[in-house]
Amino acid sequence: ISIQETFQSFLWIWNYCLIVMYDEAIAKPRLKLPYDKSKVETAFKLLDYGYSLFTTYKKWDLTLPNPQEYTLDDADYITKANAAYLFSLSKIILHEIGHIDLGHIDKLIQARAGTYTITNDERKQFEYEADDFAIQRLGKGFTNPQYKRTIEYGLISGFSAIIIIQNKLRAGVYPDADERLKIGIESLNLHEEDNYWGIACLAMKLWSNRNTVDLNWALEYETYKELFYETLKTIDKLK
Repeated sequence: ISIQETFQSFLWIWNYCLIVMYDEAIAKPRLKLPYDKSKVETAFKLLDYGYSLFTTYKKWDLTLPNPQEYTLDDADYITKANAAYLFSLSKIILHEIGHIDLGHIDKLIQARAGTYTITNDERKQFEYEADDFAIQRLGKGFTNPQYKRTIEYGLISGFSAIIIIQNKLRAGVYPDADERLKIGIESLNLHEEDNYWGIACLAMKLWSNRNTVDLNWALEYETYKELFYETLKTIDKLK
C-alpha cells in the first residue's frame, strides 16, 4: 500500500473544509444562527492549497487551518476534522486490505503472469467488493453512539474525496466515483433530512466548481436527499 504524504494532507483538508463550509455557509444561515463568513473564506484558501498538492508540493502555510498549530477559536473544527480524517483514511486503507483479503491481488498477480484473464466488469466488481469490505468493517463501530456519526462522516468524505481528485467521473475500468459515493451513502440508511445528504451535495458542488461544470441546481427541492439524487442524474448526463 502506497499512500503519499500529500494525499494524506489533502484528505485532512477535505474533511476540514466540508465541515466548516457546510456548517458556516449552509447549516447556520438556514437556521438563522450567527455564522462566521471569515472561516468559510479561509476554508476556501485552504482548499486551494489542497488542490495544488495534486500537481506539486508546497509547504503548508500554518497560518491556514491545520492539525499541527491552531488557536482555541478553531479548536472545535480542528478536532472534528481530526476525528473524521482518521475514519476517512481508515476507509481508504480498509479498501486496499479488502483487495488482499478477498483474493483480488492474487488474481491480478495471476493475470500479469498470463494464467488468468480479468475482464473490465470483474475489475469493477473488485472495487465494489473492496468498498463493501471497508464499509462493513467500519460499520462495526456503529454500535458505539460516540463514534457512529463520525464514522458515517468519514465514509462520506472518503468516498467524495475520490470524486474531487478527478476531472471526469467516467472511470473506465473502475466504477464511476459518483456511483461509489451513492452506494456508500445509501449503506448508512440516513433519514431523508439528515445533514449528511447536504455534505454529499456540497462535495459534488465543489467538484463542479473546480471543473466549471454547471449542475443546474434549482431551489425547489425539499430535502438534500432529493437534491443529491437529482445531482447524480445531472452528472450522469454530463459523462
